[in-house]
Amino acid sequence: VFGLAASLLSVILEGGGLGGVASLAERPAALKILGYVFAGLCVPLLFALGFKSYKCVVPGANDNLTGCFTAMAVAKLLGDLNLRLEHTELVILASGSEEAGLRGAKDFAKRHAEEYKDVETALIALDTMRDYEHMGIYITDLTGTIKHDAALCALMRAGAEAAGHQLPYNSLFFGASDAAAATQAGIRAATFAAMDPAPAAYYHTRLDTAENLDPKTMEACLDIILEITHQFDSTGLEPFLGAKVKVGG
Repeated sequence: VFGLAASLLSVILEGGGLGGVASLAERPAALKILGYVFAGLCVPLLFALGFKSYKCVVPGANDNLTGCFTAMAVAKLLGDLNLRLEHTELVILASGSEEAGLRGAKDFAKRHAEEYKDVETALIALDTMRDYEHMGIYITDLTGTIKHDAALCALMRAGAEAAGHQLPYNSLFFGASDAAAATQAGIRAATFAAMDPAPAAYYHTRLDTAENLDPKTMEACLDIILEITHQFDSTGLEPFLGAKVKVGG
């Protein structure tokens, strides 16, 4: 990708098509620098390819089957216990292609954002329920460039407190969650996750297997989401409108 982009840019800057590409000595200084930059980027790229294996298939047990499991477990528990939400329609969404530009979440938001505008709606993205000490509510997303709904974040904290947990407000300083697509589409959204931002050793590696799950964290996250669901059904967002949230607060 880097090489193709560099070649294309070289042709555009020098003009005249492939036949007009000048020798290295005759190229503008800016183009020379650009060539060196892309050449340098090829080194870590080749290095990274040495760690890639097509023989070892990893299920992504933590990232993000734990999020899918937790969401579906909420619906299953409510059904098994014959509990019905009084004021809320619960929608469980498992979206794909998050690593390819949030495609699944963006498609859902594009298709349904308008129909949710006439009723109070909140979307909570569940991402990687693995590291107990890193449970938190993510109030910023898309590498810190967008801010999620403050009222929803405050409601989520209240629900977590009801479940016996004090959750910090965190920032997704690198990457994005599916909540970013919802916020961009005008849907109130936020993210709940329990993942070491270091990043964790299992993040996109062969270690993200079922043997590496943490039942304690999954149980705590499920309890928290159940309480958040109950909080939303009981009060809605109105008591939390005007809430001030900040990273680390």
